[in-house]
Amino acid sequence: MLSNLKVGIKLSLGFGFVGLLIALIAGISWVKLDGAIALQNDALEDRYPKTVMVADLETDVVRQGVLLRNILLASNRGDTAGVNAALAQLQESSARVGKVFETLDGLINNPKARELMKRVSDTRDAYRKERETMLGLVRDGKNTEAEQLLNGSMQAARNAYGDALEEFLDFQRDLMTASGNAARSSLQTTTWTVVGLSVAAVVLAALAALLITRAIVRPLNEAVGIADHIAAGDLTQKINVQGRDETAQLLAAMGKMQQALRDLVTDVRQNAEGVATASAQIAQGNQDLSSRTEQQASALEETSASMEEMGSTAQQNADNARAASQLAASASNVAVQGGEVVSQVVSTMRDIQHSSQKI
Repeated sequence: MLSNLKVGIKLSLGFGFVGLLIALIAGISWVKLDGAIALQNDALEDRYPKTVMVADLETDVVRQGVLLRNILLASNRGDTAGVNAALAQLQESSARVGKVFETLDGLINNPKARELMKRVSDTRDAYRKERETMLGLVRDGKNTEAEQLLNGSMQAARNAYGDALEEFLDFQRDLMTASGNAARSSLQTTTWTVVGLSVAAVVLAALAALLITRAIVRPLNEAVGIADHIAAGDLTQKINVQGRDETAQLLAAMGKMQQALRDLVTDVRQNAEGVATASAQIAQGNQDLSSRTEQQASALEETSASMEEMGSTAQQNADNARAASQLAASASNVAVQGGEVVSQVVSTMRDIQHSSQKI
């Protein structure tokens, strides 16, 4: 499959695969971390403030109990200023508690929490009624009855109110702890998930790099080996071309080059054999020519001797010709003289003819 892809495409696929793994890890990590952050925010921004507000309510209940006792003691001493100061603090605490209840009523959405909230509200109303009754007795100067109410039914109402707040506080603490544990567990899960995905990504990236490297390097090493064999003069290597990538094209080109070199070597070998045969024939011809040359040399030596003899004969012939020339010249003179005699004879004969005719 990879051998059919171009080298550039292989590298693009490898880097794209690694990028996809990184994006996948980043996406999963973001989702997991977002969930953990949401749980942590729920614990810190929702459940923790509610727990603090319920704890503040419990603190205000204790403070109000102290203020009520201070009011009763100041009233017994006739300390009007002390009573008024304690009443002012009590009113401030009551107003603060009222605001906390209003805030909690808008924030509480858990069914169990709302049930506990209703119980706290009911016990608070009962406690407030007892408190107002006690304050009315103090204003009327009935401190003994106010003390009896404080230590009696009002104490029971206060305890019920405190127990309801304590149960509500415990529930909110449990919710906050659960949120914290869930956030911690989510963070741990996210950590292990990221670690696992990172290890898997490293393994997959290494595997992809190995496959792509083998798909590129192995044909190149094969091409280098074939080139070394060709450079060493070995043209018998079998070249297997697989795929259509650049290395496959390189191997195919080297196969064509090897075949062309093989054909060239075959032609050269055949031509060399022809040259060797012709050289052998030429050598044999040269040997025959040498023999004939020797024979011709002998003949030339004999011819030279004959020519020398002919030269001597020619010299003699020249001498004879010179003598003959002299004889010919003498004969020529004789002939000229004979011609003149003949001419005279002819003239005489004509004269004889004319004389005969005359006769």
